[in-house]
Amino acid sequence: MNNNTDKVYRVLQSSSPKSSEINTNNKLVNIGKVLKSHGVKGELKLFIANEYKSFFKNIKSLCIDGIEYCIEKARVSDFVYLILNGIDNKNLADSMQDKCVYVSKGVLPELQQYEYYFDDICGSDVYLDDILLGSLIDMGQYGTADVHVVKTTDGKIVRYPFLKKIICSIDVSQKKIVYNKQEFLKVCVEE
Repeated sequence: MNNNTDKVYRVLQSSSPKSSEINTNNKLVNIGKVLKSHGVKGELKLFIANEYKSFFKNIKSLCIDGIEYCIEKARVSDFVYLILNGIDNKNLADSMQDKCVYVSKGVLPELQQYEYYFDDICGSDVYLDDILLGSLIDMGQYGTADVHVVKTTDGKIVRYPFLKKIICSIDVSQKKIVYNKQEFLKVCVEE
């Protein structure tokens, strides 16, 4: 039986980047996505996950499409609105639509025990007890629990809520997540 009742697991991530969108050198972290331009002077409207909004006004620069931009102005509400150095008209802002937004990992808050950045665990091998299920490929945030997506060894897609009751262990350095098979099978959905 899994004995993790005193542990609270949390994965910090924002825009459900696919593994192909994640910066593999681990220096940058995907924190969101440009939704659209806002106004005619080049302001951008971004989706940024709630856990990143609280410190967003302290970020001095970010990367979009591999280019670093200095932040001239930031407004935070339900969304984040930015004016970036060099993006000074609607056409330039429109060209950023649907692009992922990255920041240096060093500007992110220090993780607490049992917290993980999604890019650190994306691509991990997922095991049910000692049997390889597949690889973690995506995550969505839906209210009370994050939903993780695994591509199984036979190519199927399995979704499940990331709940502490199913977790046996997470080893970021080995890219390995082990779940209690009995508990996992109660909550997973196969597509």
